[in-house]
Amino acid sequence: MLKSILTSSLRNIFRNRVFSAINLIGLSVSMSLGMLTLMIVREQYAYDDFHRDANRIYRVNTNAIRTDGFKEPYASTPMPLGKVLRDDYSFTEKVVSINRRLSGDAEQGNVNVPVSGLFVDPTFLEVFNFPLEKGNPTKALAEPNSLVLTELAAAKIFGDTEPLGKTVNIHGYGDFQVSGVLKKPIGKTHFEFEILASTAALPLMEKIGTISPVLDNWNNYYFGYTYFKLKEGHDQQEVEKALTEISKKYYANLKLETRDKGYEFYLIKLSELTPGPELSNQMGRGIPMIVLIFIGVLSGLIMIMSAFNYTNLMIAKSLSRAREIGVRKAIGAQRYQVFAQFIGEAVIFSLVALIFSYLLLQVLKPAFLQLNIANEFSADLTEDYGLYFYFVLFAVGVGAFAGVLPAGYLSSFRAASVLKDAGNLKVYSRLTIRKGLIVTQFALSLTFIIFVLVV
Repeated sequence: MLKSILTSSLRNIFRNRVFSAINLIGLSVSMSLGMLTLMIVREQYAYDDFHRDANRIYRVNTNAIRTDGFKEPYASTPMPLGKVLRDDYSFTEKVVSINRRLSGDAEQGNVNVPVSGLFVDPTFLEVFNFPLEKGNPTKALAEPNSLVLTELAAAKIFGDTEPLGKTVNIHGYGDFQVSGVLKKPIGKTHFEFEILASTAALPLMEKIGTISPVLDNWNNYYFGYTYFKLKEGHDQQEVEKALTEISKKYYANLKLETRDKGYEFYLIKLSELTPGPELSNQMGRGIPMIVLIFIGVLSGLIMIMSAFNYTNLMIAKSLSRAREIGVRKAIGAQRYQVFAQFIGEAVIFSLVALIFSYLLLQVLKPAFLQLNIANEFSADLTEDYGLYFYFVLFAVGVGAFAGVLPAGYLSSFRAASVLKDAGNLKVYSRLTIRKGLIVTQFALSLTFIIFVLVV
């Protein structure tokens, strides 16, 4: 049967070249946009999926409750929260406190270049799988003056010179000794840094006034971040209960900012950070969920309009194939077999369109990467075999969706009626499915135009 469907599909494509070309152009253009959207969505959901036990890694966020009752969500938390979770509760396997105030010019010899980075607990390299190219991961961030560089930062500061053991001065923070060089991550991450220093350096920096007090400051929730790996056998509800207790205990008698009347903490899984909600002090340049939904809705409208166009054209051409259907049914074909024939033809037509769509995608992709939105959200749209598999599934889905109405309509023809007089088939006599689809298509087009204009 598959051979019959393939033969019939290709024969109809070449027999009706103009009709096929019109359908092919419309479907290919819309599918290329759908494939571009698929690439964007897949890339966003791939953030931080290379970390071991990612399903057990959480970040604590802060809800700042304003005096007017409004809650402003922050990705950041007070620095002392990490210490309390580590010392007072047993559900954490590892806790990582992060401070993002490490930035300045790195000076080494005659080189002076700007760098940005994070102060992190030594457990950072244990919880997150950022592999070291050089250095010992268990000792790289143990000392207060430790400094870990990315490969790009090492090349920027040292060129081809061996960086391990060398001293780098970060203006405003003092001298650090390079203890490790990180490999490029095997996937995308919401963490953005060129250098990592140990939080063990913060007590001295607070003491001498290099930075404002943060380690014991519960009111400063702007520069700290708290991550932890949950022990097996414990659940999220247990942690949320503990966070409520912590908030009540440490803010009970504390003087707050004039605009605030309280703070509460809540959890978000590492896998849900990107794409995720819009938050203040968010780290990383992943696309927020609301933007991703917007892109998906636009692409969906275009795909639906294109599928309806295919459906309309197929139903309009139904009279030319009525006798073929009558002959098939006269020699014993059942309705489901005729239905499968036309669904198969639609899927094969969609797979042919996939080839042209992919060629169009190679034109669309560089154009998209030059847009400000691509630069702002650090999109690179890499391709791999897994993506091609999704493309094929996408084409099959589009073909099945576009072909289901024509297949249902054409397979309903009765053999006796169409063989006796195909010209008398009442395709246009009332408000048929085809007319309803045309109205729907125009409505969707207007919705799309209004939606874009409003945005």
